[in-house]
Amino acid sequence: MLLERIFFTGNQKFFVIFGDLALQIRKMSSLLYTSTVDGDSHIWLHLKEMAELEQLTSKHVRLLYEELGRNLITPFDREDIHFLTTDIHNIARNVLHITKHIKNYQIECNDGVTGHIARQYDEAIRMLAQIINKLNDVKGLVKLAAICTNIRRILSDCDSLLDHKIEILLKEETNELQLIKMMEHYESLHKLLEKIGDTTNVCDSIIIKYS
Repeated sequence: MLLERIFFTGNQKFFVIFGDLALQIRKMSSLLYTSTVDGDSHIWLHLKEMAELEQLTSKHVRLLYEELGRNLITPFDREDIHFLTTDIHNIARNVLHITKHIKNYQIECNDGVTGHIARQYDEAIRMLAQIINKLNDVKGLVKLAAICTNIRRILSDCDSLLDHKIEILLKEETNELQLIKMMEHYESLHKLLEKIGDTTNVCDSIIIKYS
């Protein structure tokens, strides 16, 4: 029984935990977008729920690392599992950070950028969660490559919008404190773009290797 457990390549525990992680970042991204729509009215409740989800994400990350330690053979490369786990965790932490930033800095989300990008994040993370949930379907992996392409398109559009907004901000904002506050905010949005992109790249690598 022990040898069977150690050498069982199709260990579904990995996929179950990845599915839980996908659900958690999906809920968090939805709460981030809702926070940009609701403003201050519900952000305390959103932050409380997001903090709980981030803690749950940390718990599942530890479970995945424990599974890596227990299993000699894994569903796909150990390095890919490690990278994917770390990147998903980074997404959760960055989404929580941005929401805290919006509350603490009293960011106006109707600036033509924040609300729009939060909606785009939500769509990109929804597609990313879809990929993560289907990594155990070897026959269907090749179909997931197109979703990776769509995510990259969304990220590229958001990146261009942020760069344009920062350029305008540097030219037109005369209040130094407001400039610093908004630059930090837009930088945090950029970082989340990078984390989603990193996770997409890992998924794409897995798809290429195993499809």
